Amino acid sequence: MSAPAFASWRAIARPMFRPAPVTIATRPRSGALPVLVNPAASRIDAEERSAHYDMRRPRGAYWTERCPTMQDEGPKTVQAFDRALAILDAFTPERSALGVSEIARITGLSRSTVHRLLVTLRRHELVQQLPDSTNYALGPHLLRLAQIAFSSVNLQSIAKPIMERLRDRCDETVGLHARLNPTTRTVLDQVESSQPLRRTYTEIGHPIPIYQGAPGKVLLAYSSRELQDEVLAGKLEAVTPRTITDPERVRAELARIRKNGYALSFEERVPGVSTLAVPIANHTGAVVAAISVAGPSTRLSRRRLLGFVPFASEAARAISAKLGYAGEEGAAIPGVAPKSVQGEWPPRAGAV
Repeated sequence: MSAPAFASWRAIARPMFRPAPVTIATRPRSGALPVLVNPAASRIDAEERSAHYDMRRPRGAYWTERCPTMQDEGPKTVQAFDRALAILDAFTPERSALGVSEIARITGLSRSTVHRLLVTLRRHELVQQLPDSTNYALGPHLLRLAQIAFSSVNLQSIAKPIMERLRDRCDETVGLHARLNPTTRTVLDQVESSQPLRRTYTEIGHPIPIYQGAPGKVLLAYSSRELQDEVLAGKLEAVTPRTITDPERVRAELARIRKNGYALSFEERVPGVSTLAVPIANHTGAVVAAISVAGPSTRLSRRRLLGFVPFASEAARAISAKLGYAGEEGAAIPGVAPKSVQGEWPPRAGAV
């Protein structure tokens, strides 16, 4: 290459490979060492810095109580929407009013991101700013949405497919039970076992004293102390030789049910039938129903019923979630039993 040609090439190429200009800035302290600053870095706006900050967190670090159920796997989601829902989930009955800093701490989002999302949520009445305060609370539009959601909730239709799966796992009849009035309950629905000898509920819709049988004991165990006292102050009639009619024994049984998260009945209401029941909770955390696994006592020993506990508890949690229950994993409601009772699967027939 000739000298003139080389000079021309260098004049063209030099700007392409020239490093970004660097200036020197000093810190406010006297005697501080100079700091090298790349002017290009100063062009990163606050949003980009916020996004960079959040990227350094573990993915999902801003998810709250409900959000851990959201998995990283699956279709890609809209991050802004996920963050907005995380802000809404930061509010609980115990934390009904929150400031920007509190929300940022709970969710792991930056304060600028929280503030920007709150502006959008407030515009749509999903949150509201409290009068004479910088705190926020959930907004009235959520009440309107909740009313629409409640109108489409039907316990039996929600529970049916889950009951069928539980029946398939246990191969015993699965029942759904709810309170009729303070002192009685009823059978709402059933999915029968495929076995020739099986439990079949014939009293669907009929009132049953709430203290009789495992499902009723579950509903009574999670009732108020005042209601328990009212029921136990009345006459407790025996329908089988094994019906518990001593008020103190019933009270002790209710305490065990609340501690364990499940109830057992061995021919306490129907001769020859043994039953396991666990509670179902709604969006407020109140127990509103019970799901049961029942069959002939000749096949369902205590050990075999205990082997069904984790599967019945899983079904109860699934139904409760569809009713809006958002309790923490491992809570006694709805129907989470201690690991110590989670027996072998499949349980051995005739085990005692």
